Amino acid sequence: MRLGFPHGPQSFACVLYDPKIHIAWSDGGRALSQDIPPFFRHLPSGIVQRVLRRPSGRGLSHWIHSFSLHVVTGFAAVAAHYALMYGLMRLGMAPVPASAAGFIAGALTRFALSYAHVFSPTRSVHVAGARFIVAIALQLGANTALLAGLTHGGLAVWPAQVLTTILLTFVNYLVYRWWVFR
Repeated sequence: MRLGFPHGPQSFACVLYDPKIHIAWSDGGRALSQDIPPFFRHLPSGIVQRVLRRPSGRGLSHWIHSFSLHVVTGFAAVAAHYALMYGLMRLGMAPVPASAAGFIAGALTRFALSYAHVFSPTRSVHVAGARFIVAIALQLGANTALLAGLTHGGLAVWPAQVLTTILLTFVNYLVYRWWVFR
């Protein structure tokens, strides 16, 4: 997958291209390439583009759409987090530091997808990135403390990590929406 950031906040366009499925997406979810794989050809015309487009407008439907995309992109971030955590634990690292390293991998995934597809940033990628680092540092602390508390309280590592992730999803969305990407 390739990720590109052209010139500055006013002309920002993020292009994601996955060579396995031959679809390129640009800012706002507009397809740049129409070479759609067979699975997507059976869906009603344009549904993929409508579902994955950057939310616009106001009101409840906007919040539902942007939160839904936040959750969907969160699956990619969680996959990066859990994969690294699992690999590090298999190599002998303790669960809490392994989770912290996985959290950072997930954070990088989250930032790229959130900036490009979920929120409508009013700041440059540099300003949003700096704010994201502050938010991530606080979230890393919350993730680590919550996981440590839950495992210390007797909950197994993976159920504790899943519960931690679910609880932080709601807080993360509000922090990103109201501060990081504002």
